[in-house]
Amino acid sequence: MSASPSRLSELHVSLPGLDRPALVPAIALEAQVAVVLVWRLGCQHSRRALELLADLARERVGQPFAALAVHEATTVVERDPARLRRVVAFARDAVTVVSDDQRELLRVTGFAALPGLLLIDGSGEVRFAGAGLPARDRLAAAIDGLLEALAETRDGPAALPLLPVAVAAPTLAPTAIAAAEGRVLIGSRARRSVLAVLTDGEVEREFTGVRHPAGIAALGERVFVSDHATHELRQLELHTGAGESVLGTGACGTDTFGGGFGDQQELAAPTGLTEHGGAVWFAQAATHQIWQFDPDTRAASAILGTGRAGLVDGGEQAEFSEPTGIAANEHSLVVADAASGAVRVVELAHNFVETVAQDLERPVAVALRENEIWVAVAGRPAIVRLAEGGPVPVIDASHGLVEPVGLAFHGDELWIADAGADAVFVVTVPAPASSNGAADGRAESEASQVVVRRVELRLPRSYAPRPAAPARVAQAVEVQEFSDVTLRIHLPCDDDEQLDANAPCDVELRDEHERVLAAPRSATVAIEGDSAPVLVPIDERGAGVLRIRARIVVRVGDNASPAVRDVCYVLPITAGVGGDLEAEVRAVADADL
Repeated sequence: MSASPSRLSELHVSLPGLDRPALVPAIALEAQVAVVLVWRLGCQHSRRALELLADLARERVGQPFAALAVHEATTVVERDPARLRRVVAFARDAVTVVSDDQRELLRVTGFAALPGLLLIDGSGEVRFAGAGLPARDRLAAAIDGLLEALAETRDGPAALPLLPVAVAAPTLAPTAIAAAEGRVLIGSRARRSVLAVLTDGEVEREFTGVRHPAGIAALGERVFVSDHATHELRQLELHTGAGESVLGTGACGTDTFGGGFGDQQELAAPTGLTEHGGAVWFAQAATHQIWQFDPDTRAASAILGTGRAGLVDGGEQAEFSEPTGIAANEHSLVVADAASGAVRVVELAHNFVETVAQDLERPVAVALRENEIWVAVAGRPAIVRLAEGGPVPVIDASHGLVEPVGLAFHGDELWIADAGADAVFVVTVPAPASSNGAADGRAESEASQVVVRRVELRLPRSYAPRPAAPARVAQAVEVQEFSDVTLRIHLPCDDDEQLDANAPCDVELRDEHERVLAAPRSATVAIEGDSAPVLVPIDERGAGVLRIRARIVVRVGDNASPAVRDVCYVLPITAGVGGDLEAEVRAVADADL
């Protein structure tokens, strides 16, 4: 590994944003405490680090703290911007996501493994640089210490920190699915809940309080759910709606042995669940293992996997690589081993692992019907059936699939949770063939005969909304170089608000790409109509991006009580000889209003 940067100024590379203008970290992160996370989509630890960073940023809203996630794509799947948007959707209210397409930042940081992390103080000094999943408490304490130090040395108000931009959120984001007693259970990350759904799409009951339901298994009236975000197993009572945590400390652990009970046993990114013999078996992606949980004693232990990532068959020496989906029949477990692209079968009599399919593009879920194995391949996307001659694609993108992540049989119907399509699909599957010869003949025409139905869920009105990100992307403007330019900042209000035009408006502007401003600008101005006009000093010719905050007073509701609100923009700006001396700052989405 080459030497890590010691100063923020060394990070002078232009990084294209995800649905936002590009930024230069050396400029965008000035005068604030910042964490720069270098990560990749296909790495489980990277995803955990992204979720951790988002949580830390949400806890420090209003402070001069910035969270920047720099994505390093290494595979074709990781280079898909639509897939990247889906993966980061629930972090983008708190984290600014950019890409390092030319790997310039990776060369500067010298990280040989991901995730990598830089912690930068308010003076621009890199206080920590290292690879691996950070410890939450230690990172939080370090950030808070640097914020306190910045406050002690700061003369005047804190600088406006880097702001993530607003994006549309999915309404369902299904992440897991299971059948139980005449209904289907659907895990929803967008709603932070599990939905008990009748086969006609009616939602019978909603179990809230599960941040990221990654796996579901039913044992009679008890339903067990793995929460990927809080590293817990939760138990839900199907007919009463009651729920409680039954396993896990609530924080990501490193234990690869187990033997603990209930809230004393740490877990690390539990994913798929299944029931066998009265026990709950679950895949644990972060430790690359299969664990067993006793619902009565609440004891849990690692059963399979050394804790190292790999594709090794056998008994005690068996290795998995991010096992994600799991299903069981009378004698075996079947595991979707996502990072190795394999499907593994565990013969339970001897706890012996055998690989039965390879070279799949990120298999993430499995379902069993009699002796048939069905696999959700998220990277293709496809639902495949394992046959004598290999995987047989049955459903694919031509049927509407985008990123299938969950499978469950309910009678002859195969239910599919598709996170990419933000939908649940159902397909009636032909009965299993009676012989291998018949199965081979069936494979040729299977995909062409399949009819897929999208389930129209009648969702309850109430749900757990995701906080809105604070900034909007503004329409690009062209202004005159070496001039004082008036920017008229549009001040939209929500439906139940009225702008108080008599109250002064505090405005702050900073560069976050190549410098266009002669200096950062802070001013208090009078509102004119629905805009705040501010005079801005423009430097020499060039193209950049401005970060803008206008702090306004609004009157809310029938009693017209006052409230302070921020209107924030990210503004692409070009300075040149033929530019304007006055320009409107208005969100791209407002262009046709």
